Amino acid sequence: MQSLEKKWIENKINLETYNRWHSDYTRQRNLARAQIDKLNKDYSLTNGLMRETISELTDMKALYLQAKTSGKQDLIQTVFYNSLYYENKIYRTPYIIPELGHNELIMREKRLLDIIKKGENFSIPPSGGGEGNRTPVQT
Repeated sequence: MQSLEKKWIENKINLETYNRWHSDYTRQRNLARAQIDKLNKDYSLTNGLMRETISELTDMKALYLQAKTSGKQDLIQTVFYNSLYYENKIYRTPYIIPELGHNELIMREKRLLDIIKKGENFSIPPSGGGEGNRTPVQT
């Protein structure tokens, strides 16, 4: 297959087509490089931090406050798969690690976090039942 530049030099494509294709190829190449960099990232520091503090993971606030800035960022990226955002006075995400999903309804009721699940398996009922509400504890 001929290179894009060679096609343009040989007048097989016009300048507008060359510029459009070059832009598309550059964007695709940059995306591929970013994905490769992400896959090559060394997660040993983050995993080590999580392993060392596994017993304290129930106190996420303390864990977060003890971490350095890079550790805080890694923790947020790990928990929310790098998809946490703030909108209409509430944090939102389409993903949270399953280990913290048990708090979903409490976080939603307190308006701390809204987990917007896209393409979920509807054969599995949401936390708290079909309507996604917590069932009050009967005493």
